Amino acid sequence: MDPQLEAYKKTAVDSLVNNFNNDVQSLKTQLHSKTINIRNSKVSSKIKNTTILFLQNKYNAAVNALKKQLAKNIKQINLTTILPKRTIPDKFAVLIGINYKNTPNELYGCINDTKNIKNTLESKFGFNHFCFLTDDTNNKPNKQNIIYTLTKLLVNSISGDSLFFLFSGHGTCTSDLNRDELDGQDELIVPIDARNIRSCILDDELNLIIKNNLKPGVKLFALFDSCFSGTILDLKYNYLEPSLTINSNIEDTLGQVIMISGCADNQTSADAFINNRNTGAMTFSFIETINTLGISVSVKHLVENMRKLLTDNRFEQIPQLSSGTAIDIDKSWF
Repeated sequence: MDPQLEAYKKTAVDSLVNNFNNDVQSLKTQLHSKTINIRNSKVSSKIKNTTILFLQNKYNAAVNALKKQLAKNIKQINLTTILPKRTIPDKFAVLIGINYKNTPNELYGCINDTKNIKNTLESKFGFNHFCFLTDDTNNKPNKQNIIYTLTKLLVNSISGDSLFFLFSGHGTCTSDLNRDELDGQDELIVPIDARNIRSCILDDELNLIIKNNLKPGVKLFALFDSCFSGTILDLKYNYLEPSLTINSNIEDTLGQVIMISGCADNQTSADAFINNRNTGAMTFSFIETINTLGISVSVKHLVENMRKLLTDNRFEQIPQLSSGTAIDIDKSWF
């Protein structure tokens, strides 16, 4: 199943169940209140018992009707094969975390990163649509699913949407063959099923997905907590090192893209243990900065504070900032 369609169905079903529980609780509260009033009335015990029994039967009938309607609505949602078209902008996140369990290259904080980012997006930014790809999900974060899920995230968007993409896992690098890199090196992310460079996902592939599918008026914010990830999306504008660098080999994106990487292209990103919890070091610094400085923090201040946090915690990696169109980094993206 399409991971985004699956996420949509889960959200829709959860909403139906939540509304059902609220309706049942309301009926129960009404029954309790009416029962107390009848018991405190001055009519005979026989009339009281008859009336209370009538109310209980009425309550049970109402609850059964709600159950039948809930089952009918859930069935309709589960039969849905395509995402419904939207006219109102919304916020959607794809969160990928790969621990590579039971392998020689096992990591320990990447699945936690997806959970922690989800909590931040939900509580701070009002995101309520999430799609997860981890070692533990039914849809595994293999190469095909990662490419498909990122593509669908962009294809299903409409103007005004805010999108968030997280990849937390291994990254690697290889020689640049099409000469679009300023340093002569291509960067890659490592899916759960990768066995060699060819089965990884190249930065050129990620850039092409964005180029072909990102729509005008859509904002995409991406975090890559992986090694050699400085220019993993091959975006045109790169900031802060030591100043703005523009890659003339790359076109502007149609929509707005901002990407923060875990490190520079020649560095590694740490799988860390901080505050008694496994986490990606960069993901920790991102969440900690948002919690400390708030959602109105400028993009520049966000990245600078992330760098300071990592330095203070004795990590050598330096998060990088890039964008698909020219932006004012002294303003908040959020």
